[in-house]
Amino acid sequence: MNKTTKQPKDQKPVFECEYCGQQTAHKSYLNHTFGRVPNLIVVANVETMVCGNCGQSYLEGEALAAVDAVLKQPKKFTAQHSVSLAQLAA
Repeated sequence: MNKTTKQPKDQKPVFECEYCGQQTAHKSYLNHTFGRVPNLIVVANVETMVCGNCGQSYLEGEALAAVDAVLKQPKKFTAQHSVSLAQLAA
């Protein structure tokens, strides 16, 4: 579990990064993609820890469990949407 340090009210709380151990991780809400076309799943607004020191991003606790549930039963949690896709040469 992350340890938090006190910050001024106008700044985001900072947590200890689980990868580098520095007090430089913060919570951010990001979109995550899983799989490949045509079975691509996008999970939007996932609470994600992002480290300002090592650059690692990772999920914890409830967010990790929620994403796991979506990936285990995608038809239960997802809806079809049309998106534009650009593919660059490999």
